[in-house]
Amino acid sequence: MEKIEKKLRSLPTDPGVYEMFDEKGKIIYVGKAVNLKNRVSSYFKGTKDSKTTALVDKIRDINWTITSSEVEALILESNLIKENKPKYNIILRDDKHYPYLKIDLKDRFPKIQVVRRKINDGAQYFGPYATIGGMKGVLKVIEAIFPLRTCSDNELKHRSRPCLQYQIKRCTGPCVGLTTEEEYKILIEETVMFLKGKEKELIKELRWKMAEYSKNMEFEKAAKIRDQIEIISKLTANQIIDKGHAKERDVIGLYEGEKKTSVMIFFIRDGNIINKENYFLEHPPGETKGDVLKAFIEQYYLNHTPGKEILLPVLIEFEELKDYLSYLRGSKVILSAPQKGEKKQLVDLANMNAIEKYREGEEVRLMKEKEIEDGLLALQNYLSLKKLPSRIECYDISNISGTNIVASMVVFTNGQADKKEYRKFKIRTVEGANDFKSMEEVLSRRFRMAELPTPDLVVIDGGKGQLSSSLKIMKSYGLEDIDILGLAKKEEILFKEGDSEGIFIPRGEKALHIVTAIRDEAHRFAITYHRTIRDKEMIASVFDEIEGVGPKRKKLLLNEFGSVGGIRKANIDDIYRVIGNEKLARKIKDILGD
Repeated sequence: MEKIEKKLRSLPTDPGVYEMFDEKGKIIYVGKAVNLKNRVSSYFKGTKDSKTTALVDKIRDINWTITSSEVEALILESNLIKENKPKYNIILRDDKHYPYLKIDLKDRFPKIQVVRRKINDGAQYFGPYATIGGMKGVLKVIEAIFPLRTCSDNELKHRSRPCLQYQIKRCTGPCVGLTTEEEYKILIEETVMFLKGKEKELIKELRWKMAEYSKNMEFEKAAKIRDQIEIISKLTANQIIDKGHAKERDVIGLYEGEKKTSVMIFFIRDGNIINKENYFLEHPPGETKGDVLKAFIEQYYLNHTPGKEILLPVLIEFEELKDYLSYLRGSKVILSAPQKGEKKQLVDLANMNAIEKYREGEEVRLMKEKEIEDGLLALQNYLSLKKLPSRIECYDISNISGTNIVASMVVFTNGQADKKEYRKFKIRTVEGANDFKSMEEVLSRRFRMAELPTPDLVVIDGGKGQLSSSLKIMKSYGLEDIDILGLAKKEEILFKEGDSEGIFIPRGEKALHIVTAIRDEAHRFAITYHRTIRDKEMIASVFDEIEGVGPKRKKLLLNEFGSVGGIRKANIDDIYRVIGNEKLARKIKDILGD
């Protein structure tokens, strides 16, 4: 709860979208807010209904994105819900189909219908809407602006006098001839413009109509149009995207810290912010924003299709990047670093969110460092270790029926995986499945590596027998001062020299989590290495009979696809791309099958 409380204190008061996560890091709810701080904080105050109580009980983290208006927040919220399908957003969904709004222009007096499927029937469809609530919000706005009929076709045909909707000015009364088909058609056209996001063009047309009515002394009609314009203007007052021109844009914002930079990308398609992504780039101090941005663009767009236009926060050398991105896209890409206007506002918004993510990331990092430090201190106390275990090394043996015996050495520095320090060993002196002798060989080889730092703690994946065997090797190298533990697999019992009963650390304690995490990582690393060796042998045996597949091509295939199974799943084009011989690719595919 401490983590959540810190997040709540750091929430901004801007409008935006928030995402709530469970203990597994999965998004369980997405919402939007005019004031993020007030809205998100409200979940943790006062009495709540059963659904909200169940949601709050599962919240373990909160993320947010600032937007420039409620409209942009709604659009981003809908797309995040559609993409992630959070558990607590999925309400009243029928057969997993998102709802659309449909207007059939072939009808004499069309109405807006809610449908679950989009079919090719000549009608206009709008959506899909990721939530029923979001769709109802749109309908509510339309009802306030455009007096369209809501009655059934049967009621339209047989009604003899206008209904209540007409009395409260929410319908023009087509059922009893109080409006013409031509007048109603204009209403429908204006509704379609609104649903397509053409608010500016719509307001321009409405202002012209209002002026015409005023000129003809039809002041009541002019007043109605004035009210329509006012509602639409309020809805789009803070909308900074010119939808007529922002068809396909990527907007990049960044914030440069001391050793890392936060990058935020907004993806604008058809004038709407449909998604966003955040990345952190680590780099040496002193790198310029331009250098960091250029490196990011070059790396990111290798695996992502660039938008037609990319807006950047700083000026960089454009020409080379333009050619590069245009090549990746297959058509011209425009790059610019806007200094004013709507485009500058979009970049400023991306920059603001990059700052927010950096600040949030720093808070999380500091919190995590404190948790790890507390865990290491607790581990030292539980086990009476000589030193704070800043460098922990863990060893595991992996074999199947005594073949291809390998071992792993995994290192945690200050409580976190330090992968550059990992080592793997292929056992050379042991025949058959003998884990004790295999561990002795591994430790002997490791402690002859003078270039590696001395660990504060050594963890052996195994019980008292494995610990005893390992202690013998450590003492032979004069390493009695290094603490060494055995960790029994099933019971999670820790064994030290001279302690036959074992040490129990309560489940849920951070100290136990650190030890089991490094043990599990050593196990994973050893198994991965074992599988790699086994796959190499399998590839060798499979391909020895195929003329043209020598050691070089075997290595290329294994590096690309990981295993024989991976090659089997690949298509001919994928194999051809790796080995550069189409005939040979077909032969490999024929032999391996699907």
